[in-house]
Amino acid sequence: GAYAAWRLHVAGLLRDAGAGRQAAGLADTLLAPAAADLVRHRRRELGLPRTSLKRELELLARAACETLAPKPSGA
Repeated sequence: GAYAAWRLHVAGLLRDAGAGRQAAGLADTLLAPAAADLVRHRRRELGLPRTSLKRELELLARAACETLAPKPSGA
C-alpha cells in the first residue's frame, strides 16, 4: 500500500543519511505525525491550520537530518 511505499522511500533516505539499521524504525517515527487520523483530529478537533501542521513536519524532518548529518571534525 501507500504507507509501505512511503516507509521504504523514507527509510532509504535515512539510510543514505547515515541512520544504518535504525532507518526503518526512524521512518515509522517520522511518518507517524502524517497519519490521516491524527491529521484529521488535529485539523478538525483542535482547529490547527494546515500551515502549522506542515511547519511542524518540516521542523521534525530538519531535526532528524541535522542529527544524522556528519559532525565536523573537532566538534
